[in-house]
Amino acid sequence: MSFDAKRFLNSLTTSISTDRKNQKLVYRKALDFYRCNSKAHLDSILEPQFVDYDRVKDSTIFREMGMTKGIVENISLVYSQKPSRNFKIGESDLSDKLQSYIDNIYSSVGNSFFQIHEKLVNTLSHCSVLVTWDETKLKFMLMTPDKYDIIQDEMDYTKANAYYFQIDSVDDMTNKQNVTKFVYVDDTTFSKVITGTTWNKDSIVTETALANTKLEPFDGAKSTDNIYGTIPVITTRSQPAVMDFFVDQNARLFETSESVLITKNTSANKTAFLQGYSQLVHTKNTGSAMNDSISDLFQVGVDIKVNLENGITGGQLPEKLEYLSPNTDLNQLNQDVKDTYLQTATIFGLGESDGNVKANASGLSLVVSDNKKNKLINASRPTYIQFESDLFDMIRIVNNKHSAIQIPNNVVLNVDFQEIETTIGLQDKIDWYQFELDNSMKSKWEILIEDNPELTEELAKEQVIRAEEENKQKEKDLFNMESEENKEESE
Repeated sequence: MSFDAKRFLNSLTTSISTDRKNQKLVYRKALDFYRCNSKAHLDSILEPQFVDYDRVKDSTIFREMGMTKGIVENISLVYSQKPSRNFKIGESDLSDKLQSYIDNIYSSVGNSFFQIHEKLVNTLSHCSVLVTWDETKLKFMLMTPDKYDIIQDEMDYTKANAYYFQIDSVDDMTNKQNVTKFVYVDDTTFSKVITGTTWNKDSIVTETALANTKLEPFDGAKSTDNIYGTIPVITTRSQPAVMDFFVDQNARLFETSESVLITKNTSANKTAFLQGYSQLVHTKNTGSAMNDSISDLFQVGVDIKVNLENGITGGQLPEKLEYLSPNTDLNQLNQDVKDTYLQTATIFGLGESDGNVKANASGLSLVVSDNKKNKLINASRPTYIQFESDLFDMIRIVNNKHSAIQIPNNVVLNVDFQEIETTIGLQDKIDWYQFELDNSMKSKWEILIEDNPELTEELAKEQVIRAEEENKQKEKDLFNMESEENKEESE
């Protein structure tokens, strides 16, 4: 695909459509919730729940719940420890020079980059990595789906024919900046796009844009051509894409769940604060002289007088003032907050039903067993094995266009994600494996793969053969040492 100004401008119109803008807002809210910055969205969460929000918002008792962060941290375990990456050419090891060069690439990135990537995927369901070259080394840029848009493949809506994102100025803190430049990349073009007109984040003028849209090389680039021949972007999703490129299930779950949790907790905090106070109530009989003074707006608070009608007159005081002291069950409110937290955690595999997850009621933090963590790692392995493979392929393509040290096409990566030590005792594990062997339930190489899922059948069998040969040699050496001839020589 080559750059087409009309197609690009049509895509811009889609990127600022109501549906796409709302999706971007969901992504941004979920990301803020993970960063424990839900206060940035407090007004939009609470304003619909209070008819007098502008008056009472300053007295709102708010605390950061951290539910999204707590759940994401507990399910993002694949890169909790640095994985073992093994590079081979067929059955042979790499040369020391090439092995050291590749190791330095991954060391310069650091395991923290992969940890953040996994956490963003789990928070948003969707995250991309742009691989480029920065003067003397590879550069990796995380791209969250609220910050970029795509030109969708016409035959497969889950694929992108091009990626682009706006170039913001450093002083754009109001989200109202007019945008005229974009970073654009497809399989033939990698450049800046100058639209030739002012494009605002909420509207676009296209009358003269088509004639004025042009490409411009990046600073230092010789042309606008994509020298890699492919889009150097790797996209990872927590769920398969269906009929759309952007996946947002997790983002929507966190956005709605934490919003509900904040609303409930804020209400519980306010109720707890008011427990020691009484509510002033002004009750009047219907039809009295001051009936018109009764407000239709019902407001509750220790500093507010509530006006109520008492029905028909007759045999009652025309009006009266009294104090009411409601007795709300705070334990029930707090339990409701905890239940809301756990209901969301259950969706992500952290339910209490199997006895492996507990909620610390005081801090609403999750305690997850090591055995449960290993199950979560195993469930996520296929996603990140594919990510590692795709990323290494892109590293090779970009590197080989710039570096004097080339990575051959036949270099293969095998990644081994580390298991978390479980609470199962070693002897119990040995006894169980021995039971499986004694009863011909599994072979030795199958047990090795069960213990280390990254091993192939061939490698597992090789390990078994090597161990058996070493044991035979040890037995032979021991026999020689204990033979009569050796004993006489020793004497």
